[in-house]
Amino acid sequence: MLIIAVALGTALAVARATREGWWWVLTGVPPLILMATAGVDVLAGASASTGSAGLATVAIRSTAAAFPAMVTALIVGLAVVAVRLVRERGRAVRREGRRD
Repeated sequence: MLIIAVALGTALAVARATREGWWWVLTGVPPLILMATAGVDVLAGASASTGSAGLATVAIRSTAAAFPAMVTALIVGLAVVAVRLVRERGRAVRREGRRD
């Protein structure tokens, strides 16, 4: 479910962002996913032991669990960027054709 939510959120964010904003959306999504999954794990009490060893274990588990969602978000985001670039290029070509 996380992967679907992240993919849809990333697609909508990239679709709404300006060309200059694509960079910020695509580079910001993976850390947000990682922080969210780690925060949920810590709040849910996923670490049996307290201290730095328990938090390190939670960090490793969270990273491993969030990795597929991070990759999926990047792939979906890049696909939306590619579609937008193709559409913009098509519009530019049509505009150039009308001027002639």
